Amino acid sequence: MNAELETTVIVSVLTVVTIVIFAGVVWMIYRFVKWYNKAAEKALTRIVSDFDASLEPKDRDVQITYHTYSGIFFHVTQIEHNCYLPPEQAKDFLRRLRNYSLKWAILSQGCLFVPFLAFGNYTAQLKRIDHQIRERCLNNHSSRPC
Repeated sequence: MNAELETTVIVSVLTVVTIVIFAGVVWMIYRFVKWYNKAAEKALTRIVSDFDASLEPKDRDVQITYHTYSGIFFHVTQIEHNCYLPPEQAKDFLRRLRNYSLKWAILSQGCLFVPFLAFGNYTAQLKRIDHQIRERCLNNHSSRPC
């Protein structure tokens, strides 16, 4: 009878220890995901704040639309950036957004697809910028250079 009691106590203790360890691991993963997402958001905010992007075009601005990706494990965030910038700033902005996606989506479930999406969208937007510049030059009837 004494041996049965000891076995029951040992099993009960091991069960409680296993539950506590499992809960601790889940809590650490939750905290890491929360920290990772906050750091990604802060990095994106820093990139966007470095540029004077507007929702309305100014003289000689080009329109860009770019999707950034970030996330970890099964939590992936896609954000569309649609704004107007001068051509050189737009190219730099796109480059930084592309690098952001490559860095902050590497641990997400879509990590195999994000590089193709990031580079494909980046290349398409660069072509779109060049097209907008050419279009402006063709429609420009003044002697000013484009």
